[in-house]
Amino acid sequence: MFTFFKTERESIRSIIGSVRDRPWLTALLIAMLLSFSVLLFQIIEPHVMDLVYGSGAWEQTLNEFRKLPLVMVIYGLAVTSLTAGICEEIVWRGYLQTRFECLLRGRIWTAIFLQALLFGFWHGVSLFTLFSILIGLTCGYVYAKQARMVNKVFYRMKLKLETEKGRLYF
Repeated sequence: MFTFFKTERESIRSIIGSVRDRPWLTALLIAMLLSFSVLLFQIIEPHVMDLVYGSGAWEQTLNEFRKLPLVMVIYGLAVTSLTAGICEEIVWRGYLQTRFECLLRGRIWTAIFLQALLFGFWHGVSLFTLFSILIGLTCGYVYAKQARMVNKVFYRMKLKLETEKGRLYF
């Protein structure tokens, strides 16, 4: 990843953006994104899963995750929150979306949609694909509007902690 930035004469700092300017906006965006994730993954996803896979599918999934050893859950929470929170945001929004914008001559919405679609299918073809596309659209839009990564990194780290094994295990 750093090689890509170096060959294109770009830095991680330009992708991530400033932390210091408008901290209230960052806090507001994180709160809004977290509210969106609670709605999507705590309220909508269980109903959709039961609708698609049959009554009780969500509860069965929760029970399977609760069988995992605690050490595996803690390790999974640490690794997935860091990789999704930092690496995925830098690659998908910071790198790929900005490259699509250049290739598409500034068509921001097309770039956002394209990276979100690829982001969704990269997570696998399943019910979760749709939810990943929605997260990709949301994070892509916020990145396009604010051109900084800090709020999305914190959001994605929290999202992974919330939606992965932590929420399912405890």
